[in-house]
Amino acid sequence: MLGALHGEMGDMAKAMEHLEKAIAINPADSYSHLTLGHIKSASGDEQAALEAFKKCAELSPEDTQILCTLASQCYKTGDVEGTISNFERALTLDDSIYDAWKMLAPIHFQNNNIQATE
Repeated sequence: MLGALHGEMGDMAKAMEHLEKAIAINPADSYSHLTLGHIKSASGDEQAALEAFKKCAELSPEDTQILCTLASQCYKTGDVEGTISNFERALTLDDSIYDAWKMLAPIHFQNNNIQATE
């Protein structure tokens, strides 16, 4: 919680420090990994953010919000396959996620996977 508060106040270094301590104490807390991913992304370290979101999804594999966050981060880092697979995993759990459908259609179209958009 303290890490998230520092992040909201703009002190990214303190936020990362507190979140990394929280993860060291409780590595199974997906919220800390999720928050760390957002802080890393806000700090411009998109690859580290991706790793944090991957860990978060590993810890909470049926959380569609986390899967969509991971998919979006995959997209930001140029991992098209990761983007597609994580949005599709989320849609398998809940096929009413509008943003996932909205993101998948142009990605499939750009990759000439026309059947997937129909």
